[in-house]
Amino acid sequence: MFRKHLTKSVLFVVLAMVMAMSVSVFAEEIVASINIPLSTYFARVQVNPTYQLLNRASVAFGEAETVGTEFEGLPVLSRMSVARGGFKGADDFLDRPAGDLTHEDIAYLYRYSNTVQALKLNGKQIVEWLEASAGNFNQIDPDETEDQLLINYGFDGHHLDHFWGITYMYDITKPLGQRVVMAEYEGTPLSEDMEFIIMTDNFRAGGGGGLPNAVPENIVMKWDHDFDIILIDYLNKIDGIAPELVHNWSIKPIETKGRILVQTGPEWGIPAMEYVEVASELGIEPVDHITYFGSEDVWGLFEIDLSKVQTP
Repeated sequence: MFRKHLTKSVLFVVLAMVMAMSVSVFAEEIVASINIPLSTYFARVQVNPTYQLLNRASVAFGEAETVGTEFEGLPVLSRMSVARGGFKGADDFLDRPAGDLTHEDIAYLYRYSNTVQALKLNGKQIVEWLEASAGNFNQIDPDETEDQLLINYGFDGHHLDHFWGITYMYDITKPLGQRVVMAEYEGTPLSEDMEFIIMTDNFRAGGGGGLPNAVPENIVMKWDHDFDIILIDYLNKIDGIAPELVHNWSIKPIETKGRILVQTGPEWGIPAMEYVEVASELGIEPVDHITYFGSEDVWGLFEIDLSKVQTP
């Protein structure tokens, strides 16, 4: 009995080791590549290459999947929440170099194992959604001479959704609920008589985050697989060459009498400073209006000139 018990124990250990090795090999398998570094240090204040890439992948999938359905012909939009935008602390940001991507890297780019779903909404409902996401920003007083922080870190960054397929603008001098001053589809203001398919995930579509109109009764399509599969497929289709960044949303430019500061990045802002240099050199995203200011605890502080914001 002792020998049998020992044999079973050894077998269990061997099987566990084999399974662990298999998981490790799978995680380290190269599945795609990307030609630019990806960062989310400033994803809560402007368009971001990472989330635009994820949104493009989502729309490409949605457009293909709606062909032959009752929804064919409806514009397909996508939204991605800023899942790595500092809500959990100064280390809660994405910072990945250009190059090959493994399964583990893909899982880091898209943080959760969510399945893909689609909502059907009208333009008015989308504007209401955007208004709720605008809680990401503190209300800025242009006449204030003291420093003001732009990002409201009491607001969960997961509830700031970057939309793709529409253009829109926030006036952050206005109170929450009045900040969407422009929201258009192909130059036409969003309205109640315009219908769209919104690509999202099961968390958001199921009511996660409590954003307006992102609720189960508006779900019209579901898929079983995780978004990771869609992202890998898209990256391979574009041969790892990131499309040029499009300024489809922004803060409305304003002149301020005092400094507007953005709190972002760990290690007193050193990695974020390094990214600003690379982004400027490669033209990955606009950073010429962003300068290093100092630090707050372990966070970096950057001054942002809102009069120089690039608009849609």
